[in-house]
Amino acid sequence: METQETSAIQTTFNVSHEVADFEKWHAIYLDTSDADARIGVLRNVDNPNMVFVGERTESHTAAREEMNSEELHAAMKEAGVTSKPVVRLLNMVVFQPVGTDANYRVSVTHEVADFDKWRVLFDADNERRESAGVFLTGLGSSEDNPAEVFMMFATSDIEKAKTIFNDPELKEKMQEAGVTSAPEFNYWKMF
Repeated sequence: METQETSAIQTTFNVSHEVADFEKWHAIYLDTSDADARIGVLRNVDNPNMVFVGERTESHTAAREEMNSEELHAAMKEAGVTSKPVVRLLNMVVFQPVGTDANYRVSVTHEVADFDKWRVLFDADNERRESAGVFLTGLGSSEDNPAEVFMMFATSDIEKAKTIFNDPELKEKMQEAGVTSAPEFNYWKMF
């Protein structure tokens, strides 16, 4: 699959947190969120009470206002959110939905010393990922910390994806590319 740059930076945000009851939370989220803004609802493979939502937004200012609104805090409380939400405001340079039956996602977050240098080496590894059935669907940097890179991958085989992302060769490639923090890998199922 050819990686396509977006025509312009797209502003998005994602939120992850734990919930007491997924079904109850999901129903309230669907009822109170903007359907046109939704990118996806994910449930952690290893912790089914951990959820992730991604949404498009007009601007990071609008996203901050939404995240700080009393209405959202009340809805989250009613929905049974049990942990402090982790919010990322992102400037996406690659945003491509996958038109396959790949119903799993892998999110990866880490910091880099130099985004452009890192990107060249990251792109050079694309063939290895795709041959394992792991496809890039999103790539961006944090609005609040431009050195922090966020990636989302799609796969239909989560165990194969875990093998790819736990490969010692990948760790070496990440060091060579200038990754400066421990990567955070999360494995999700789409809903």
